[in-house]
Amino acid sequence: MEISEEKYMEQLGSRDYLEVPGDSSNYKRLVYRYAEGNLVHIEKVYKTLDSLSIYSLNFDKPIVCIYYPGRDKCNSSGTKSNSKKDVLRNELEKIDEQINLVRIYKDDTGLNLKKKKQEWIQDPGLFFEKNFFNYHYPCGSFVVIAPSGKYFAYLGEYPLVYILESTRLLLENS
Repeated sequence: MEISEEKYMEQLGSRDYLEVPGDSSNYKRLVYRYAEGNLVHIEKVYKTLDSLSIYSLNFDKPIVCIYYPGRDKCNSSGTKSNSKKDVLRNELEKIDEQINLVRIYKDDTGLNLKKKKQEWIQDPGLFFEKNFFNYHYPCGSFVVIAPSGKYFAYLGEYPLVYILESTRLLLENS
């Protein structure tokens, strides 16, 4: 749907939308940053991830997937303070016993695959890209998937606290 430039800029400024390439070089598309729904074949997702050598999943716990699309301006600047990242990462690790935390990448360019305590795997069969991350959203994205198949995804740059909030909400409502 075509909208005026004024409306476009208003929606883009709201942070509820991201700008992605459109059908031609003259057009850009706004994409809503939040996605939710239900996966029909949730057991296949668990089995696929569980079959990969570095992950052993508990099928009764939600999957929290951190998704890295590849290097871009946003995820290669390195401007965020490590102390803030560490505090939030510690918070995520506190709920680690309640979740299956997986780190998935599409393109590992710029990704330090050997970070302490972080193991990354390539998107199996492009499952995560096809189902949740249709575009290269800046910085990366995440999706939380409940054992029931209900999911919530946040597209593009996010603070780690969003993962915590989304996971808690999904755990409470499942």
